Amino acid sequence: MNDAIYFITHLFSNIDLRFSGYSLVSDVDTFVFAFILFVIVFIIEIFSEYGFDFMKIIEAAPKFVRWSGYYIMIAMIYYFTNSEENFVYMQF
Repeated sequence: MNDAIYFITHLFSNIDLRFSGYSLVSDVDTFVFAFILFVIVFIIEIFSEYGFDFMKIIEAAPKFVRWSGYYIMIAMIYYFTNSEENFVYMQF
């Protein structure tokens, strides 16, 4: 029982967010951007549970506004895609 208590109390001590010398968060800007998007999606999901329909708002928007949003999303995907890193299995 003492070993179990020791294990549980020391389970999360001295946590290093590095794996084999690599940082868990390699690019802070991308991490912050992804976190903000996660919060936005989370808020949208909460509002959706209470009956607020975001698809009706998007469908009611003028075509210019919708297509501008689509192009902005494509540009952000292109900007935040890091093409310098090789595919994981190419390293084996």
